[in-house]
Amino acid sequence: MREITITLHTLYGLNADTAACLGLGLLIVMGLTGILLVACAGFRQRYEWVAVGWSLLLSGLTLGGAFLGLSFTLHCEDVTGLEQAAGISDITGCDWLDMRTARTITYTRNGEPYETRLLISQGRATIRIPAQAGE
Repeated sequence: MREITITLHTLYGLNADTAACLGLGLLIVMGLTGILLVACAGFRQRYEWVAVGWSLLLSGLTLGGAFLGLSFTLHCEDVTGLEQAAGISDITGCDWLDMRTARTITYTRNGEPYETRLLISQGRATIRIPAQAGE
């Protein structure tokens, strides 16, 4: 068995999980706050606060979407890096937002499907694959 370990990608210390949590948090908190502010201020006819509510809502959607996009990009880089380091292709079973909880993944090597365990710890992803002839 050959053990392959890669360092998970980060952007200024922000990994895919953290970016996803931050993105979802911004979407939920800023989005709901903006909706409530628009509704309440509109009901009371405080139109300057309606504008603030819309601004908050749109900012939450924009920032939340940006962080979710960053999360997806970092995840794709992690999977691609693992495939390249191991010389395998078509990793499945570790979809976006659940890669850190995946236990068993499926991959293709020389046209044959295999299963292996994915271990993620301290910013590193490790898989064990059978050695090929000559390795």
